[in-house]
Amino acid sequence: MSMPPRPQDPAKVGPYRIAGRLGAGGMGVVYAGVDAAGQRAAVKLIHHTHAADPEFRIRFRREVAMLRRVQGTCCVRILAADAEGRAAVAGDGVHRRAHPGRARQGARAAGR
Repeated sequence: MSMPPRPQDPAKVGPYRIAGRLGAGGMGVVYAGVDAAGQRAAVKLIHHTHAADPEFRIRFRREVAMLRRVQGTCCVRILAADAEGRAAVAGDGVHRRAHPGRARQGARAAGR
């Protein structure tokens, strides 16, 4: 469930219109985005302070390259990334649901 975008949030990141805010943390903000074809994505936009750091950029480029190689039903597929410009990455994780058996297994492991 996303929250409405804030006034300072961008209207668009890459090909994605920002439809809401999914969360924020030390690295940046994750938005709910929608492209021109209606495909939804989780769009992670890195904070400017990190994006301006050359060492961070090196690590971020490496992270994006690795994320593009990882595949599987439990992995977010990278739809778009900008490691050179705004420092953002978009994945298809917005609409995925946990496998019911895995969700129950995780809840039992957590003592719920």
